[in-house]
Amino acid sequence: MPTDDEVKALAMQMVREIITRTGWYPDAPRSYRAQIIEADVEANWTLFLKDAYEHLRKREKNIVPDDTDQA
Repeated sequence: MPTDDEVKALAMQMVREIITRTGWYPDAPRSYRAQIIEADVEANWTLFLKDAYEHLRKREKNIVPDDTDQA
């Protein structure tokens, strides 16, 4: 069973990837953009708890490959 820390880390990674892929805050300076993205990640990671948990459970059962370390 995934630990709370594993689920939180993956949920945060999911939010961060979505934000960076969609190009949020394109006009912000690079260092400021990184700060506001991290603030958004911190504020919204709980929205991905269920997805992260299910992904980790499937990975434990070898249903999905372990591709989470490639970020």
